[in-house]
Amino acid sequence: VVPAILLILTLLIILIVCLLKLCSRRERTRDRAPQYLHQNHRHTTHRQSNTHRRNLKGIDGIFNPFPYPVKCFSTENANNSEKQDFLGFASFLSNMGPHPFIPALLGVVSVQAPFALVVEELKHRDLLGFLWRCRQVPADNSGCEMTEKRIFTMAGQVASALEYLHSRQCIHGNVGACSVLVGADMTAKLWGLGPAYRRTHTASTMEVEEVGMKKWQAPEVLARRGLSQSSDIWSFGIFLYEMVTLGGPPFAQVPVTELLQYLQSGKYLRQPSTCSSSLYSIMKSCGHYSPQRRLSISQLINVLHTGETSADGRRPLRVTEPLNFDRYMREAGLREAADSAFL
Repeated sequence: VVPAILLILTLLIILIVCLLKLCSRRERTRDRAPQYLHQNHRHTTHRQSNTHRRNLKGIDGIFNPFPYPVKCFSTENANNSEKQDFLGFASFLSNMGPHPFIPALLGVVSVQAPFALVVEELKHRDLLGFLWRCRQVPADNSGCEMTEKRIFTMAGQVASALEYLHSRQCIHGNVGACSVLVGADMTAKLWGLGPAYRRTHTASTMEVEEVGMKKWQAPEVLARRGLSQSSDIWSFGIFLYEMVTLGGPPFAQVPVTELLQYLQSGKYLRQPSTCSSSLYSIMKSCGHYSPQRRLSISQLINVLHTGETSADGRRPLRVTEPLNFDRYMREAGLREAADSAFL
């Protein structure tokens, strides 16, 4: 009996030692890179551009309870060119450096598949969706309200991010509410840098066909003369229009095919009923037909900061007209419905 008991105890000890070694090995693997993402979804290909929520494990070994959107890339069906494109975009973001009004790049998994970008989560997601929700909530819900003062504040934050990009010789080319993310504290952060990377990578100033947001583009861009810092300023004026209309489509009654001719005739966005004269003046200063007459980015930041001091911070904007998504897509000149892009 005694030898049998000793044999059983010996086997149990060996089993425990093996389990401890296995757990230790898995723990070290998680700390190295790909395994530290606590997966809740299957990985997707780079072409799908999906964003997933995962829990990020920090270097201290403690799981952070806050979810982060993760851009995932699987090498399963990808060619070498697509792999290099993903890694190039990751390098582009890393070299761009941190800015308080650009979502933080928390990490890049590039040692082995699956490749992934770990990007800061922002509670309210894209600003366009947030503006649409502001149309639906009851008047006493202060968690989803836009005041004139808040517009000036958030616009100033986005302008600061845009100034930083311009200082890095980067033209955004797609400034709009769908390219801005909103945090829990209502901080606005400029995102949607994928097209900017591709233009930098190909040394091109044109990507209007791919962007598909022609009603946000300056007339010289519609005329295929290329993007510039001044064209970003034009788009910023359209961005202000989106905020003050709680996500209304710009130039709603003008077909995309007629927009350039419409602008060439000297016409611009009409002043919305929810827009003050001071805010509309800034919009028009961004929307001069001649790029040379538009505000510079530093001038834009100054007028936004000045306007913020006297803006109404008590009365929330109200747009009673319900939003019809199909109608919005048609009036905004967007060819197909698409979820707001994180990259």
